[in-house]
Amino acid sequence: VVDVPQQLTPGSIDSSLPPSMLAELRALGVEVLDSREVLREADGAVELHVPNGQRHISELAHFLIGAALGRRILGEREAPLRVRHSLPRGS
Repeated sequence: VVDVPQQLTPGSIDSSLPPSMLAELRALGVEVLDSREVLREADGAVELHVPNGQRHISELAHFLIGAALGRRILGEREAPLRVRHSLPRGS
């Protein structure tokens, strides 16, 4: 289950899942991707919801959640995010 964050105030997020539901899902062995863990370092530093977007998450939030989900699928739960940059030859 991917927890998509809710916006408490501009620049502040929280889980969209109530604590009791998170506990129940985990007790049932359901893997939960907690948005608070994934977006902790970005929370308050960048916009994670689009302005006037009816509470939709930003492109950056989509990317960070997708990268974390991909690491879990590949079995690299604690691996840091690695973004590879390539420069054109001769630069």
